[in-house]
Amino acid sequence: MSYEVAVSAQGADGRFVGEMRQLALTDQFQTLRDEMYEPDKGAWLSARFILRRTGDSEVSFNYDEDPNWTPELHPMMFVRDLEAYPRADGHIPPWLRRLVDQGYELERQHEAAQDDQ
Repeated sequence: MSYEVAVSAQGADGRFVGEMRQLALTDQFQTLRDEMYEPDKGAWLSARFILRRTGDSEVSFNYDEDPNWTPELHPMMFVRDLEAYPRADGHIPPWLRRLVDQGYELERQHEAAQDDQ
């Protein structure tokens, strides 16, 4: 899948003060995702890490909910991700199944168009 790590910050008053892209963290999150992969369950689809001024932190990993990426990822990205991190049918949520099915259909259409040439 295509990964991007964004870091944002809030001021003491809670207002958003900025965001920056952190390419250096991208590889580390990819390694973490690889290491956390569980056969049948799959890999997490998104992660959130919150570090507070107090030093307290909060980490959550989303295995099942649609991450609602903006911009949306092409359905083939989800097909390739499922190939790289297989899940048992019971661990493929309906929204992911729809996107994967769309991806396979687009792939079939592309192959058929190539055969027609």
